[in-house]
Amino acid sequence: MATRKPQAKRQLTGGTSNRGRTQRLQKLKKRDGPGCFYCKRVPKFYTIDEVIPRSRGGPVRVPNQVLACTTCNTEKGSQLLEEWTDRWYERTSP
Repeated sequence: MATRKPQAKRQLTGGTSNRGRTQRLQKLKKRDGPGCFYCKRVPKFYTIDEVIPRSRGGPVRVPNQVLACTTCNTEKGSQLLEEWTDRWYERTSP
C-alpha cells in the first residue's frame, strides 16, 4: 500500500510565490495606480489588503484586493471599508 505525502500548508499570503506576488502587485498597480488605495501616498513597501477581509468571507482574488500602505492596512485591520471610514470620519470631525 502506497503512503501519501502530507500536503504542504498554504501560507498566509494565499499560497503564492514571490513571483506570483510580484505579478499580483503589478496587476493592482496597473488597475489602481501607484499609490495606497486609501490615502493615495506612494509607500516604499506595499501590502495587499482585502477590501472584504478573509475573516468576513472575502475571497483571496484580485477583484477584492487593493494596494495599501502599512499604516492604512494596519488601521483597517479586519473591518469592512464602510466601518473603517466611518470611524476615521468620527476621529477627524471637529
